[in-house]
Amino acid sequence: MVLTYIFVAASIFPRIDAQTSVPARIRNKAVLGPCTLTSDDSFVVASKKQIAAAMTTHLAQAGRVLDAFVPFQVLLDGSLEQRLTLLVELPPLDLALLGIELKALQDLDTSIQSLIQDHYYFPMFAVYCVDAKDVLRQRVKDLSHVLLAAASAENIRRMTAMGQTYEQTVQTLMADPLDSAELKTLQMFYESSMATFSALHDELYTNVCVSVRFLKEHAFQMSREEVQLFFMTFRWPDTVVNFQRKSLERQRDRKRELELVVDARQEHLTTTFGTCQKKIEKLREAGNMQDAAAVTKRIEAVMKLIADIDDEAQKIRDQQTILDMTPPTDNDKMIKELQEMLMPMEKLWTTVAQFTDQINLWRGQPLYLVNAEDAEKEADGFRRNIVKVIKECEKVGDVLDAPVAVARQAKKMLDEMLESHV
Repeated sequence: MVLTYIFVAASIFPRIDAQTSVPARIRNKAVLGPCTLTSDDSFVVASKKQIAAAMTTHLAQAGRVLDAFVPFQVLLDGSLEQRLTLLVELPPLDLALLGIELKALQDLDTSIQSLIQDHYYFPMFAVYCVDAKDVLRQRVKDLSHVLLAAASAENIRRMTAMGQTYEQTVQTLMADPLDSAELKTLQMFYESSMATFSALHDELYTNVCVSVRFLKEHAFQMSREEVQLFFMTFRWPDTVVNFQRKSLERQRDRKRELELVVDARQEHLTTTFGTCQKKIEKLREAGNMQDAAAVTKRIEAVMKLIADIDDEAQKIRDQQTILDMTPPTDNDKMIKELQEMLMPMEKLWTTVAQFTDQINLWRGQPLYLVNAEDAEKEADGFRRNIVKVIKECEKVGDVLDAPVAVARQAKKMLDEMLESHV
């Protein structure tokens, strides 16, 4: 095909008569005829053979230029790209390993410039390699960008996660505790946050700053957002110090407020102690058997009040323990005193009330419905209980004379019933 082009070019080669101007006085009317060269002329055939042989020889010389591109085949067949892509997709991302690969790519770029010339000149041909070298070098640049972009993305992810941890921790530190339990939780969180901030501080200098330095050393152009995120992350440790100070001040203020609340509750509880004690002392004045049911209800109300006092005392004790109030108030002793004051009367009046209910039941039933043996057993049981209660009350002293008199009255009635065999 090349020889055919040469032949065609020869046929349209500019003619001499078209390039000269002959004066009219010497001009011959004769003109040059058309080109008589044909492809089957012996001269043409011989020339084509000579040119073909020369081209075969010189093309072989030019073909050896391709040997200079063999070391860079990995840039063209995708094998290097596949390996580097796999490297950045498998966590964790190792900057040391990325540095080795980037150095290898830089060496590859240097080899492209040194091993491949821009032009190769041969006797018949010249090979222009500038564009081919640019393609290879751009491929190296693209692969380097893949590695650096992966390092940048990993650093952005790390800084974003650190920022979220900082924000969540600060929000918790600045929470306003409503009660002592929340205050205790906040105090414990404050202590644990020290380790959290220390770990974040270490990560900032061990990972984030190292990654940024790595990117700058390899001339990676960080985005404006990434730069702003880095500065924000870098300023977090100083910002956190202020939040910690404010949180500690808030904890102290809230602790004082809650201590005042606990003190007020304790004062109210002490007043309730006195009220309950007066009610028990008032119960000691009851001395009418007919009021047994009413007195029993009053005793039940006092027992409920003591239970409420005990519940409130437990809550106060818990609050004092949580707030580290020393020494905690000893309400158990006072509660025990109230219980000991009430217990003998509770047993006495409960037994008397049960006896009066039972005797009213017996008296209200027809005689034939009352089983004498069962009644005698029940009466004997009541008598035993009353005797036991009387002994316990007598140990207390004269303060229970009125209730004891009622119990003795009930005992007398039971004695008479048992003596008459019911």
